[in-house]
Amino acid sequence: MKIEAVGAKDAVDVFCSNNSSFYLNSKGSVFAWGLNNHGQLGIGNKMNTAIPTLVKELEGLSVK
Repeated sequence: MKIEAVGAKDAVDVFCSNNSSFYLNSKGSVFAWGLNNHGQLGIGNKMNTAIPTLVKELEGLSVK
């Protein structure tokens, strides 16, 4: 599946595990989706999501 199929835009790097995925876009923002029953995505809730969601806590940080 192409990363754009899940709504990812301007992805420069993608990280995947068994139950969750993350991508870094060209502006340095991190997005996460997948299993989140313990808040492991870092998106501010414990709801699973199939849509890439901004990880706000990482905004403004240099993520590589």
